[in-house]
Amino acid sequence: MRKKILIVDDEPDIVKTISMMLNLEGYEAIFAANGEDAIEKIRIDKPDLVILDVVLPGINGKEIAARLKEDSLYQKIPIILITAQMQKNELEALKKLPVDFYIAKPFDLQLLCSKIKELLNLA
Repeated sequence: MRKKILIVDDEPDIVKTISMMLNLEGYEAIFAANGEDAIEKIRIDKPDLVILDVVLPGINGKEIAARLKEDSLYQKIPIILITAQMQKNELEALKKLPVDFYIAKPFDLQLLCSKIKELLNLA
């Protein structure tokens, strides 16, 4: 059974790049372009891991992460947060979020892939 990974980003090029990498690695990639769609996909598709952009239309990535970690049905789903905002004050705020890993744009696909394997206990 292939692991299902939800990519939540409103930038089509990033979704396409991550999806291609995930498919090559044998994962099933699903995606959402905004916060509302992400929450719906999580409820319906029950992904094994979520890759989540911070800045999204509607509900932002920080809020989605907080909601998931507060809900007993979804709190065990690993979350990787993607951000373009890596100034010192933003970095400190990211460290306080209920996510399993965060990575800055532009990111290294190999690092992302190895972190996914680690979080899914496949490493």
